[in-house]
Parts: sequence; structure tokens; C-alpha cells
Amino acid sequence: MQHSGERERQRLKKLRAYRILDTAPEEAFDAITSLAAGIFGAPVALVSLVDEGRQWFKSRFGLDLTETPRAVSFCALAIAGEQTMVVADATSDPRFAANPLVTGQPGIRFYAGAPLRVPGAPPIGTLCLIDTRPRPPLEEEERRLLERLAGLVVDQLELRLALRVNEERRRLLELRNRLSKADHEAESFAETVRHALRLIAEECGATLAQAWSLNRQIGRMSFDGAWWRDDHAGPGAAYISALREQDPFRVPSLMQEAVLAGRRVVAADYRAVDLARYRLAELALDHGLIAHVSLPMAYEDGSFVLTFQFSEPRSDIEEIADFIESALPAVRPVLVRKRAERELALLRSVIENTNEIVVITDGDFGRPDGAHIIYVNPAFERLTGYRSEEVIGRSPRMLHGPATESGEVERLGRLLRAGRPGQGRITRYRKDGSTFIVELDLVPVRAHGDWISHVVSVQRDVTAQHQAEERIRRSEASFRLMFESNPLPMWVYDLETLRFVEVNAAAVAHYGYSRAEFLESTIADIRPAEDVSDVREMVRQIEGRAVSRSGYWRHVKANGELITVEITSHPIDMNGRKCRLVVINDVTARAGAEEALRDRERRIRLLSEQQAATLDSLPASVALLDAEGRIVSCNFRWSASGEDGRLLGAALGRGADYLAHCRQVALEGDPDARVIAAGLADVLEGLGESFDHEFRIGTGDDPRWLRCMLAPVVTDRLAGAVIMYLDITPMQLALRQIAQAKSAAEAASRAKSDFLANMSHELRTPLNAINGMSELMRMQVFGPLAPKYLEYLADIHESGKHLLAIINDILDLSKIEAGTMRLVDEVFDLESAFFAVLRLVRGRADQARHDIGYQIDPPDLRLRADLRAIKQILLNLIVNAIKFSAPRSRIALRAGIEAESGEVVIAVEDNGVGMALEDIPRALEPFRQVGHTVKASEEGAGLGLPLVKRLTELHGGRLEIRSQRGVGTTVFIRLPAERVGETAPVAGETGAGR
Repeated sequence: MQHSGERERQRLKKLRAYRILDTAPEEAFDAITSLAAGIFGAPVALVSLVDEGRQWFKSRFGLDLTETPRAVSFCALAIAGEQTMVVADATSDPRFAANPLVTGQPGIRFYAGAPLRVPGAPPIGTLCLIDTRPRPPLEEEERRLLERLAGLVVDQLELRLALRVNEERRRLLELRNRLSKADHEAESFAETVRHALRLIAEECGATLAQAWSLNRQIGRMSFDGAWWRDDHAGPGAAYISALREQDPFRVPSLMQEAVLAGRRVVAADYRAVDLARYRLAELALDHGLIAHVSLPMAYEDGSFVLTFQFSEPRSDIEEIADFIESALPAVRPVLVRKRAERELALLRSVIENTNEIVVITDGDFGRPDGAHIIYVNPAFERLTGYRSEEVIGRSPRMLHGPATESGEVERLGRLLRAGRPGQGRITRYRKDGSTFIVELDLVPVRAHGDWISHVVSVQRDVTAQHQAEERIRRSEASFRLMFESNPLPMWVYDLETLRFVEVNAAAVAHYGYSRAEFLESTIADIRPAEDVSDVREMVRQIEGRAVSRSGYWRHVKANGELITVEITSHPIDMNGRKCRLVVINDVTARAGAEEALRDRERRIRLLSEQQAATLDSLPASVALLDAEGRIVSCNFRWSASGEDGRLLGAALGRGADYLAHCRQVALEGDPDARVIAAGLADVLEGLGESFDHEFRIGTGDDPRWLRCMLAPVVTDRLAGAVIMYLDITPMQLALRQIAQAKSAAEAASRAKSDFLANMSHELRTPLNAINGMSELMRMQVFGPLAPKYLEYLADIHESGKHLLAIINDILDLSKIEAGTMRLVDEVFDLESAFFAVLRLVRGRADQARHDIGYQIDPPDLRLRADLRAIKQILLNLIVNAIKFSAPRSRIALRAGIEAESGEVVIAVEDNGVGMALEDIPRALEPFRQVGHTVKASEEGAGLGLPLVKRLTELHGGRLEIRSQRGVGTTVFIRLPAERVGETAPVAGETGAGR
């Protein structure tokens, strides 16, 4: 049966206020039930109190039961009204005839119950009489007597409540006194918190107490302190440590709910709560904690939450929460005050120990010299050189001088007089007359009446930052000037979107697009359609590189013209966007120097990357010196570099006279210190722009080298110097290793050259003799020979020629690889070269009955190239075509100029054995052959195609092979457009083709 509504809530609240349920028997109540039973001659008399689900008997006369379910109780109906309820015979009353208390034990037949009418609430129970026999209804006088006895029960309840209230007031008063004493004796906020938690926990029997505070501005809780019973083994340091690893404000918990809802949250038994919802309850159970009370307590910027936990279930958890809540008014001001004292001490510590200047002045702006200083922190003394007693009572204008920006000072003054905070940057003067630049925040402090009582000024020394910003501004101006006036096209594009961010005038003029058209496009929009797919991959590859040379690309001008460009790019930051700065070099019309230019740029890129890697790997100790050579600031490596000799170390920190120190070390016999001291003096006196000195420290098997570099720091005048020490030991060791490796490589190169020279002499000379003698014998100059000998001599002669050709090819390849082969360019008719080569191979072609034809377009095509090399290329390709083609095959030579690129293309095509696609790379390797020739006797050394490739590349061209097994092979020689010579009339007898 559900009991709800406002009347029921009031009744239960009053019942709980008496805190009488489940208490021990008391003589006063037992006397009333005994008296009632005697007066009315009833065998049973009870003081019955009804809560949500039961009736509990505070006093029992003649009955052993302590309680019964509310659903079957007579008293539950009796308290529904205000008058005494009488049941003469329950067996004849339809409300109770089937009641188990009637049909079973104790066998109730008669019942009379007078409601306990308490002040300010509906009845909370009854004083009732029970008999196991029917009885006549009570007379009116008997009813009044029973009700007066019920009134005595209520009087006892009220007396009991009053005594308890007085006891709690006494306990609270004593608690306040003990809190006050503990607060007086505590030296810190944490100690005050612990004392307060201990006193409350001891009063309410808690096992563990903890305090947290919530800063609503940052949305996080911080741990303030805890107390636990020494004799309890479950919680303690381990539990608090586990709890602090999590944020109780962010993890669903009873504590979080108390803070967010702003009300107390209790749990009589953790095992009865939803552990999935309150996840920290399971942590408490793991440490032996069962019951819980959390109470929030607000302060100005947030709130405390006090939590008390118990090692046993507590049915009186609400009463405990009432007591703790009544103690909070005494606890709150103590905690708030102690917290404020802690924050004030923390703030003072911050002000005293910060590197930023803090100056407080009064608010009297009416004086001729303005407001006066009433406080400065130690940072002010360190930076300005003034002691606090020298500036207290004086105007901040004492720090001004000729370089101080008067307009900025006046602007800040107007803001303060108007009661508004201000920010600015001004130049100030130290006690010794030197200047420094501060960035300051001025905040007026208002007193009662809205007048300004003080001004707080927080100032930061931004001298170095200001100088850096000046350098950046100068750098940006230089960049902008270089960018706009550079004769080469330049642009900046966004790495993410590929859109143009900036273009210079040279790019606009060279490409023909307007600046607006550029900025509305991406770098893919100026590529031919077939190249666009490669753009993203190119961007991915160069991302992160300091300098990137991305090779040759084709771009499309506004008029549709295709140009070939070389791109160099650098990473750059444009207003927080990752971009690349691109420099464009149009190489469309460049003649004959592509490979040399690529080699030079590769060396530059490699050198740049090596330099960047070397600088990144060098540990550097850096210090900033003023104009007198004193250290203004230094980095961590400088302070931690004591092992680097007497020129560095923590003892030479801020304020040390470094020039004097170097001179002192020089006087003690250190020659490097003497050199560095002289160089530093020159830089500080403006006699040198920079200084660089390398020296060795350490002895024995573990030497080290340092490099000292000096540069002046100049603004409008010489302001000091930057000194940097780099550990160059790895570089020195690497240089020695490089020298050794270079010596070894040169020796190997000389040995190779000697070997090739000797082989050339030792092999060519006898081979020439063998070939000449065998040729004479074949011609039977000295007389006839037997047919068998003639066959042998033919084989000897052919083998000798073959071996001599291999030696020549090896020597040519060696010269190319060693870089000793030089081209002798001349202008010649390509057709004449074709004729010369075809005459050489005519015999072999006729023997195999091959048909060799050629075609040149235009017929008068002339080349500027090394004629011998071109003939060797053609000869090797035609000989290959003959060797790898079956008899009666057709071999075709073609030459022409490609319309799009202007390149000269020479092709040799056959329908021989061909190659698979995967075999082509191997065919271009020296001494490798793919497949077989038609005749076993015509197998070669595998040097023909590699030699053709090298000779083609020497001319700035490239070789392409298209082949299919069983179908044939076509070899393309592509020479750059610059190799086209001047045209001339076609010779009369040559013709255009055959």
C-alpha cells in the first residue's frame, strides 16, 4: 500500500524529528502503557509509532512482538483521523475480519486506539488497548481518559525532543569552541581543515572525513584535506590516494551530485545505491566504507563539499546529516577565512618570486609628479638596480628618460584617470642609466565611494622580445621586398587546400594570369590535365622538407602555352597556415645544361640539408650580454655546461661579468680564453661584426672541440652581444673520417685507371696483331691453306674482332662512369650518319637477308652532337636488331622532331624475338643479356644497350624501350630540342628515305 501526499510527508518528517524509532525501552513510556492497561483492564497496551512500512512499538505491555507490517496494522487506520478509533469485535468488522492479526496470533478481537496528536503535524501513532475477547464500545468518559493518556505520550515525546535539542545545542556550542581553539592553533589551511573534520567526525561517529573545494571558473575540484580513525584499517592514505587520481567532480558520484544540486546527499548503505551510476561508491566499498554523507558549503568563487563516511550501515543517516548541517555555520567562516589566508599567502609568494615586475602606487593623480610608489617586488629591484627603499614614495616617472615614449605614457595616464585598465609598452631606465623595454598592465583598484585608491602595475621585461620582433619586422620587410621585386616568378600556396595565397609581379607577367585569377585557383589548375594526378603526391612528398627541388613540371600559361619549369620550394607560415614558398625557373628554352644544373642544385640541396642537420644536432650554449659584457640571460645548456671548461657553467649566470671572466682565465694561461676575450672586446666596441673561434678542450684519448661564435646585438645603438658555444666534436671527427675515406677513394680510383690503361695496352696490342695476321692468312697471301684451316682462321678472326669490340665497350663505359669522356659537338646531317652506319652493317644484313630501311622528317634534319657517339649508338642498336631478328626480317630506322616538345627522336624498330616488360631493366645493366640471339655465334657481352644509354644521357637525352616477346622491339633515342642544328639544303644524291 502506497502512502503519499503532503500530509504523509509532514507526518513522517515529524516522526523522524523525534529520533525515537528503534530506540531502547524507556521507563516513562512503559509507565503509561502499564497505567492504561490497569485502568481499562486490558491485557495489552501499546505505544505504537507508524512509519512508511511498519508499526513499531516504543512501549509494550502484555505483548512480545516489537513491530508488525503497516499494511495489517489497526493503528494505520486510527492515525487517518483525529479521534479515537474503537473496534468492539474485529471478527464482525469487514475491515478486519480477514486480518492475520485477527485470524492468527495474537488473535485480536477488541481494539481501541487514541491518535498521538503532535504539534504541527498529523498523528504519528497511537496509544492503543487490545483484548482477545470482544468488549463493548468505550464510554465517552473512557474515550477522553484514553486520549489524555495519549497526550501524556506526546508530552514525553516533546520533552524528549527538547532535551535532545538542548543537548545538541550544547554539543554544537562545545564544537564551535573547539573549532575556534583549533583554528587559533592551526598554522595552515590544511591543518584547520583536518581539525574541523576530526571534531565533526568524532561527534557523529564517522570513520573517515574529507574536504574538497570546487572552483567553478575552471570546473575542477581540488583536495583540501582528510581525517580518518587511526584504528580503522580499511580507508586512509590508500583510499584518499586512489580517490585523488580521479576527479570526483567529473566522475559520477554522491559527492558530485551534492555539489551540482547544492544540497546534501546521503546513503545509509552503499550496497543499496546504483553502483553503475555512482561509480566511486564501489571504490569506497573496496576500502571498507559503507555509509555516506556529503554536504555542500558555498563561498564566493565556488563551494566546499564535506564528506563523512562510515564503516557500518547507518539507519540514522538523516539525523547524522542534520547534526553535521547544523555545525556548518560554525565551520564555514573558519574554512573561508583560512582559505582566503592561504590564497593571500600564495599570491604574496607569487608576487615575491615572480620574474615580472609588480609595482603598486597610490591613487593620487593630482600631485605635480603624479601617483607615488608604495610597493615594489624583488623582481623590480633585480631589473632596475634600485632598492625598494630608494623608490618608495617616489613617482614611477623616475624610471623615464629621453627614450621613453611620452605619447604612450600620456595615453595610459588618461585611461587610469578615467578609471579604466590599460596595457602598453614603454622604454624605461635602470639605475645605471641603461634602458630596458617593459610590457605593462595597469589596473585601477576602487575603494568605497567608487574612487581609485591604488593602481597595480604588472610589468614584463620584453627587451629581448622587442629586439626579436624588430628583427622579424625587418626580415618580413626584406622578404616582401625580395618577393615583390624578384625577377623570377614566385608564389605561396596553402599545403592543405593547394590554393594560391600570394603571387609576385613576375609570376603575373610571366604566366599572363591576373593576380585575382591566381588567388582564385590552385596549383593544380595551372597543370596539364594528365599531370594533375601527380600534384597531390608531389605535395605529400615534399611536406616537412626544409628545401625541396621537385624536378621538372609542365605549366600552362593563360594563353594555353605549355612551358617546362623547375620548382624550388621552402616551408613558410602565413598567418598560422602551413604553406610553401615556390620559386619558378622556366627552363623551356634552356640549351644543353640540364644535367649540370641538376647536379649543382642537388649539391646545393644536399649541402643545405647537411648544414641544417649538423646545426640541429649540435648542442649550443647561448648567453646574451649587455654592452659592458655582463650576462643578461642564458639558456639551460649554458648553465649545465660546467664540463666544457672554465668558460661556461652555472656560476657564470645572470649578472656575471663575462668579459672580465674571460680576461681572468686568459691571465691564468689559457690561450683560447685570450683569443675569445679579444674577439668579444672588439665586438662590444663595434670593431667587428662577428667573431668565430674553434678550440680544443680535454686531453688524452677523448678530445673535444668547441666553437665560439660572437655577434653584436644592435638596435638604434650597440646594445650588447650574443655568444654561443657549439660542441663540434662530432664534426671534427667526421672531417677526419671523410679525409681518410677520400684518400682511400682516390687511391682506388687511381688503381682502376691504371688497370684500365694497362688492360687497354696489354689486350689491344696482341688482339690487333691476332686480327691482322688471321686476316692475312685468310687472304692466303703467303700461299694456299687447307679448307679446314681456313674455317678455323675465320673463327679466330671473328672471335678477335668480337673480343676487341667488348674491350672497347668496357673502356668507353669506364670513361663515362669516371666522367673522363668528353663530347666533341659538331653539326652534321643525320642522313649522312645513317648512310655511314648502314655501310658498316650491310654485309651482316645481306648475309641474313634482312631488309633495312630508313626515313627522316624533315629530310634535311641536322644535329649538333658528337658524330662518333651518334654513329656508335646507331651501330649498336642496328647490330642488336640484326642479332635478335630471324632471317628475312625488316628493320626500320626513323628520325624526326616531336611537335609538342621539339625533341629529336631516333627510333630503331625490328620484329625479332623481343623482350618481356620485366626484362627491359635487366637488359640495360652491363654484362646482362635477356633472351637469345637467332645464332648462338652472335651472342654478345651485354654492353650494347648500357653503352647506348650512357652515350644518350651524355647528350642530355634519354632512352626508351618498347618490346613484346615474340613480336619485336623498338628503341627510341630522345635528344633535347637544343640538339637540333641549323638546316641546310639537302645533298643531291642522298634522298629522303629508302
